[in-house]
Amino acid sequence: MCAEYDTPFGCISSVKSISATEFLRLDGLRTEYIIPNMLPEVGRLALYGVAKKGKSFLALQLAFAVCQGIPFLGHGVTKPGPVLYLQFDTPPELWQARLKKLHEAGVSIPDNLYVLHPSTQPRRANLLDGGQAHAIHDILMARLPALVIVDVLASIHHLKENEADDMKQVIGRLNTLFQGRAYMIVHHTSKPNLQPGAGQHSPSSAGRGSSYLGGEMDANWLLTSQGEGQGRLTIEARFAAPDKPIHLIQSDCGLWLQTAASKVGRPAKARTAYQQAVELDPNLAELSTREAATQTGLSQSTIQRERAESKPP
Repeated sequence: MCAEYDTPFGCISSVKSISATEFLRLDGLRTEYIIPNMLPEVGRLALYGVAKKGKSFLALQLAFAVCQGIPFLGHGVTKPGPVLYLQFDTPPELWQARLKKLHEAGVSIPDNLYVLHPSTQPRRANLLDGGQAHAIHDILMARLPALVIVDVLASIHHLKENEADDMKQVIGRLNTLFQGRAYMIVHHTSKPNLQPGAGQHSPSSAGRGSSYLGGEMDANWLLTSQGEGQGRLTIEARFAAPDKPIHLIQSDCGLWLQTAASKVGRPAKARTAYQQAVELDPNLAELSTREAATQTGLSQSTIQRERAESKPP
């Protein structure tokens, strides 16, 4: 048992040191993933993007994948689980309309995706407020989400984004509140630097306001627009992550599909979600429509259409 002693910070357990060679021999020090090399089981992520350019759809798509265990942009989900989506940026009626549009397009809305009830959602959230933080903690204990998504950062506090000390308070509260699980912050990008010779933002420096946020995150995702309905996702992380940008096009319902970039820089035809799932698990093609729908989270009508279109004439 570790001895305890008094310090100016209170009574704490004594700290033990080991040699670097002993440290090298320790077992069990590895990162566990929900999505290998993209989403750790415990970690802090930020998704940056320009307003109204699809970053919330990408975050929602990630939530669907984690809830249902279906592929996310060609990457398999190895540890699915519930997701709590804290949506503070869009009015509830518009958020509901967005989900209805996805449902009508054949996208399966998971039962283990949780959102705040409109009657209890604060008009202007402030998670630095003890009462609001306690309410979110109660939801976490009731739902036990594998992932929490906060959309958007600017809507959960009343402090100054440009001040590192202020952002330290906000991120510190999120770290405490979501301790032991993965969470993603959706945030706006800063204005581009138009000065001659200025380079493009990297994911870690793309967020609006203080650079403290990018430095504190375990992974930073940057969604940039490559033209109408086209995007590129670039990831920088402390862990192993995709080392090349992921080229995307946006479907009619708003969700993103991975695609390959052609020589002239325009994306080729995107693979559908069903095609991506079959690439990851070829056995899906042999399952019944109902079994394939259960395993992928797609609707039976979508799978039937995909299979009919893929048959040779």
